[in-house]
Amino acid sequence: MKKLAFATLTLGLVAFSATAQAAYIFTGANITEDFNSLPSSGTTTGLFTVGTQTAIPGTTGFVGTRVGGSGSAMNFVADAGTGNSGALYSYGASGSGERALGSIASGSNWGAFGFELVNNSGSAMTSVTLRFTAEFWRSSTSVQNVLAATVGVSGGSANSSNFLTDSSMAAFTSWDIVGPGPVASNGALDGNNPNNQASVIGTFTFSTPLANGQSFFVSWNDINDGGNDAGLAIDDLTISATTDAVPEPATVAVLAAAGLAAVARRKRK
Repeated sequence: MKKLAFATLTLGLVAFSATAQAAYIFTGANITEDFNSLPSSGTTTGLFTVGTQTAIPGTTGFVGTRVGGSGSAMNFVADAGTGNSGALYSYGASGSGERALGSIASGSNWGAFGFELVNNSGSAMTSVTLRFTAEFWRSSTSVQNVLAATVGVSGGSANSSNFLTDSSMAAFTSWDIVGPGPVASNGALDGNNPNNQASVIGTFTFSTPLANGQSFFVSWNDINDGGNDAGLAIDDLTISATTDAVPEPATVAVLAAAGLAAVARRKRK
């Protein structure tokens, strides 16, 4: 028998290292991220470099990295869709607190972002469901752009510090962020307009349940497509999970001991 958690959890933070600084902690309740704490103005220069995962400013659990390109470091930019440089972006109307996390790839820089989900529910996790809004803040030319989702679990080569680029991460297309079709001349879009959005929902089922204390990794990877690249983003994310109702072995032992004690008390009466 499985159970689905529906309540909302205040986001938690756990420190791992200087490179992978945050994670979402699943204790049995849904986790939400609206990205509205992202900066609404300015540029953080050179925040992302190849081989280093860095916490996304203004989020609790997301990290980002520069994957490749001819440049040396990639910026984090607050923008309304007008920029076309390869970077990770805090998207929203100028000065607005309504934000989304996104990316544009270029020949100089392309990146990835994602999160670690730590199972701290006390039970094995059998599946994870993501619900979010894909937002389109800039159109593309030549080809339809995609932020490709990949997934992985701890215990192998993927870990808190490298999961955005680790080769063991597997594609999971149900969580892809698929942009609009290409146009002849690209430009800014209003990602808050429903015409420039798509609702995404998908469930990943573990072939082997994720043990209590184990981590699940999710990333979205941008590449430098032909022509001018799109500005694609994620907003209003909800993370939910199903867990195995069978208690962990330590819990079973405690319950068994309590039962034996109760029997002994009855016999003494």
